[in-house]
Amino acid sequence: MGYLKKKISVPYQFKEGQEKEIISKIEHFCAYTERCEADVIKKLKAWKVPTELFPEIIEYLKEQKFIHEERFGQLFTNGKFKLKGWGKQKIKVHLMSKQVNESIIEESLSAIEDEAYLQKLDQILKLKLKNMKQEDSFTMKGKLYRYALQKGYESSLISTWLAENEF
Repeated sequence: MGYLKKKISVPYQFKEGQEKEIISKIEHFCAYTERCEADVIKKLKAWKVPTELFPEIIEYLKEQKFIHEERFGQLFTNGKFKLKGWGKQKIKVHLMSKQVNESIIEESLSAIEDEAYLQKLDQILKLKLKNMKQEDSFTMKGKLYRYALQKGYESSLISTWLAENEF
């Protein structure tokens, strides 16, 4: 039954005098996918890097363009909207949890075109409707409303969609 055991990997831990190795590892971490400052700090803490080194490392990463908050905001917003079908409310909450600047959040969300936003809402609700069991109209509307809210869409848009479509 040994083949069922999960292989446990020991995470990297910082040791005195490994500053260059940390820089190399964090560069690789940032190059793999777009990261924000909060992601980098979280990783440095996991590696047990002394907090006195954080500002220097963050500044270096910004100078070398490994961290770029505006780029991160745009890519995060586009990815979550296009791939996961998230609404603006959910995207905003997640960006705020990553401590992204409010102006960057607003700029990123405003880049989503209104027509594409409404089309995505229509797409996810029609897909959900197709996969639901046939119940009375009131129950189905309630389920669709809660589903779209959970995806992060505004209640006014959901209500309008529900009023325009019949079940």
